[in-house]
Amino acid sequence: AIASLHEKTIKPGSESANTAALVAAAENPFINIMGHPDDPTFPINAETLTDAAKATGTIVEFNAVGVSPDGYREKNIEKTVEILLLCKKKGVFVSLGSDSHGKDRIADFGNCLAVLKDVDFPGELILNDKPELLNDIYEQLVSVVRKSNHDRILMISPRLRSDSAYLSDLEIPSDANGYLMAEWHFYAAGPSKTCRLYTSYAPQ
Repeated sequence: AIASLHEKTIKPGSESANTAALVAAAENPFINIMGHPDDPTFPINAETLTDAAKATGTIVEFNAVGVSPDGYREKNIEKTVEILLLCKKKGVFVSLGSDSHGKDRIADFGNCLAVLKDVDFPGELILNDKPELLNDIYEQLVSVVRKSNHDRILMISPRLRSDSAYLSDLEIPSDANGYLMAEWHFYAAGPSKTCRLYTSYAPQ
């Protein structure tokens, strides 16, 4: 699962409080990825954060919105670069996320790739093209969940959720127990009020 800080649900705190929240998330066995820790709304200590990621095997998300010229939130490229350089130094995996909030930017990693090239980030530490690592994560996570909830319905996603061809990369975790779903999306932001080609729309 991914854990991240969002202003609509969590009031931004001090650097130490925000960092402590993400470190606690990394130490939670249900959490595998820390989402967009470069969000300037929630200042964090990158050194402490990446230490926790390394110690727990938690992946750090590198979100395209944070480095896009026309992204929907404030850019924080200096913090992004700091986090990436520390991940590179410590051997922490990163996951690229488009966070598109719409069909036009689904799987658009152009801005991410430019920054990764600038910092000479090693490809072996990028999760997105490693389906075997993603399957290992699902194997571990499903096993953890089953210890506390035998019948909970779980959803797993391929590394590219907007293309059904990637579903074939997924392996069914050994503890799936028949209560498992694989998901993929035509349109990541939900039903469209105007486009009815792939979606339906109800006023409620």
